[in-house]
Parts: sequence; C-alpha cells; structure tokens
Amino acid sequence: MKQDKPNKRAIRKTAEEMVRSGKSRQHVFDELSASAGLDPEQLADIVRFIPSMEARKRFVAAQTALIGLLVFTIFLKVLAAINAWSEMGDAALPWVFLMPVVNIVLVIGVASHRGLSYRMVLLFTVIGLLNSAAAIFSGPLWAILTDLCLAAALIGLALFLQARLVPDHTLVKERYTNAQGQERLRNTYRFREYDE
Repeated sequence: MKQDKPNKRAIRKTAEEMVRSGKSRQHVFDELSASAGLDPEQLADIVRFIPSMEARKRFVAAQTALIGLLVFTIFLKVLAAINAWSEMGDAALPWVFLMPVVNIVLVIGVASHRGLSYRMVLLFTVIGLLNSAAAIFSGPLWAILTDLCLAAALIGLALFLQARLVPDHTLVKERYTNAQGQERLRNTYRFREYDE
C-alpha cells in the first residue's frame, strides 16, 4: 500500500505552534523528527526558518524598523504608480495595483516572522536596484542618495535579521546506542539561537 506524503504545511504549522509555546527550535526538531515522516534535512529547513520567541523579543526594534521601511516603500511605489497612471492613462492602471503588491506581501511575511521573508526582502531590493539603476542615476542627487540609502537600509536590516532570527543549522555526527547495544554514529541537525 502506498504511503501518504507528509503534509509540509501541517508540519510547519505544528512547528510554529511549538515554538510559540516557548520550545527551542532544537527541541521542536528533535520532537518532530520521530513523528513528522519527513526527511531530516527537509524538517531542519522548516524548523530553521521559524524564529525562536527569545529572538523575536530581542530583535523587535530591528523588525519594526524593517516593517516601517517596507511600508515607506509601498507609499513610494503607490506615488510612482499614480504618477505613471496620470502620464499614461488607463493603460497604466494595472501597474497602479501591481507595483506595491510585492512589498505588501513582504510586509506580511516579515510581520508574521516568516524566515524566508528576510531573504526575499534582500532579493527584491537588489533586483529593484538593478532594474532601475539607469533611472535612479539619471535623477537629482537627493533622489539618488535617498534611493541608495533606502536600499542599503533594507538590505542591511534583512541580512541582520536573517542572521539573528534564523541562523543556519549545522549537520553534526552524533554517537548513539542502537537497539542491539552497539555504538553508532548518525547525522543530526543542530540549531543555534540568537545568543549563541
């Protein structure tokens, strides 16, 4: 009989609930390893991107600053979309709605502590800089400096929060005694927390 595939979404939800209840990410990984039915690497990737409650509390100021900057970029994109609409008419109407959507999704992800959101902020900021490089550098100096400072702040905060809230896990070899009483080595994952 074919075995059902484990539901990653349900496992992620369970892991998030366990972390919110105050359990460490290591404890969550160890507890779910036996019951989740997932490959340990897949489970480790799920648990890695769930920030611990201590880290969330400790870095709330940086988190709030990143959310504030993302909201500010939404405001700027709405202004740019309205400007495009006034110049191009109804042909630009889809852009009025599409331009800020990515940033709205990023704000929701960062506000809900989705670990991958920090990486996405970094990625979309770099892509945005590359796409608009010619337009940025053709504007007035104050606009160039504003764009570059905003991008640098978004990139810096995203990198900082990713390193502090969702640091990478490490694969280690661990000694254990099997059912026959023999000592063996097995691979396991270890998770660092914000203060380690």
